[in-house]
Amino acid sequence: MAAKAPLPETVSTYPAANSDSANSVDFGRIFKQLPLPHMILDHELRYVEANDAYCRLLQRDRRELIGRPIFECFPETPEREAAVRRALEAGLRGEEAWLDRIAFRVQEADGSWREGIWEAHHMPVYDHAGRIVGVTQKTVDVSAQVALERMRDTIVREL
Repeated sequence: MAAKAPLPETVSTYPAANSDSANSVDFGRIFKQLPLPHMILDHELRYVEANDAYCRLLQRDRRELIGRPIFECFPETPEREAAVRRALEAGLRGEEAWLDRIAFRVQEADGSWREGIWEAHHMPVYDHAGRIVGVTQKTVDVSAQVALERMRDTIVREL
């Protein structure tokens, strides 16, 4: 099993190659502004970081997620949880894993539930010493695409 190391509270800032510190690269800001939803979990599957796109997709404030277990924030059926857990644990073992079109439930502000269809890519997160310290997930909401494909299939069957 990979050695555990604490994750930093925020993503670090590093000097740009061949430059002075005035031209440093703020990777935390880059992560926060990525256009696709991304999050990072630790070995206990607790949120360490979530970018703005991920928070918008889930309709959650980042502060509601950080430090909490993913399945506490988003309870799922045992089958769905098992599939997601397998992919996350693969990332924690140093492997990449993909989930293709998995249904996922998100609780709305009014307490109702919305179901979406996501594709997710999981990858390990390494510290400076090369130890796996977490897993990141890139999420793509394909709900609209799936709905269109279902509509197309229905129309084709009726023709």
